[in-house]
Amino acid sequence: MKDKKANMITAIGVLQIIGGVLLILLFGAIHLFSRILALIASNPEPGSPILLIISTIAGLLVIWRGYLNYKLASRFRRIKRAMGESISIKLSDLEGKLFWKRRKLLKALQKQLSSGLWEDAYIDKANDVFVLGYNPSVVASDTGDATLDELLGTANGFIRDMTIAGHSIEDKELKAQVETLTEIAGQIYSYIKLNPEKAGHVRRLSNYFLPTTAALLIKYTQMQSQSVKTDSMNEAMQKIAEVIPTLVDVFKKQLDAIYSEKAMDVDVEIEVLQNMVGM
Repeated sequence: MKDKKANMITAIGVLQIIGGVLLILLFGAIHLFSRILALIASNPEPGSPILLIISTIAGLLVIWRGYLNYKLASRFRRIKRAMGESISIKLSDLEGKLFWKRRKLLKALQKQLSSGLWEDAYIDKANDVFVLGYNPSVVASDTGDATLDELLGTANGFIRDMTIAGHSIEDKELKAQVETLTEIAGQIYSYIKLNPEKAGHVRRLSNYFLPTTAALLIKYTQMQSQSVKTDSMNEAMQKIAEVIPTLVDVFKKQLDAIYSEKAMDVDVEIEVLQNMVGM
């Protein structure tokens, strides 16, 4: 979030408003002075008011532009205060806190995003969430190695799915665990990008754990979004929540393994996940 940029936009807006007012007053004063001179000189035609009309219109346009800039920065600050320390918030929650309608909220967010007031943020309309700081730390398709690019591109897609799912999760403890997962995954594949000779060390993670984790989290958010949940849905959500700490441990082991060049022993975790996938 760019507070300095918001302050700058506010300052520009105030200056534009002041400038527009001064422009109108200046040419208004000039026109009034010319009329006074005309009256003194007994001139029945003091001069055309066209310049005054043009300056007034120009001044009003500058004032309007200043108002829009001021409003842009002001709404940014209101949304920031409403979010607090959260890195994501449901659009419906923002509507309630700001007392805005959805159309007004989306319009304000889109203007702020296009103005660069939010860093690495996006609107996830599918999950009704505004998300800050999306950065999976994996950049694909630029290494020059087709095999490595494919590996990183696939991993990036799964990490993105995990990130979006994590921002939608309502349970705070589970959300924090998923954020840890995505952060570790980003570290792993960022390291692989810089050390492609170790790509073979993450084969099991890439082919099994990463896609399975993404699938489980997507399944969790889909069930969470249902207004009416069956007992089996609640049970499935609980099982997924219980297996996430195991996955955090797996990802940590993988991170340690690529640095220590040791094989990752996760047979027990695979058995646990196989049971989960069969839900």
